[in-house]
Amino acid sequence: MLTAGVDMQQDRLEVEVVGWGVGDESWSIAVHSLWGDPLQGEVWEDLEALLQQRWMHASGNRLPITSCCVDTGGTGGSTQAAYEWLRGKTGRRIF
Repeated sequence: MLTAGVDMQQDRLEVEVVGWGVGDESWSIAVHSLWGDPLQGEVWEDLEALLQQRWMHASGNRLPITSCCVDTGGTGGSTQAAYEWLRGKTGRRIF
């Protein structure tokens, strides 16, 4: 399975996609810097697009990101911007 972690910065979102295997073994699959102001919608749209991607597994299967955690700590309104984007997404396992 794949998960994603998002760290909010003043000028971007840093995203790591992690693959998980048997016995909680894990691998860093990809790291993305999504440049943009978290107070604006565009960087959140970029995150949404990234979370909807499917990733090729060695077996040939394409895996979705099954859950995501977003670090919402910030200043100057960025925490509230993250909360607004996250609203209504818990059914999608975005926390």
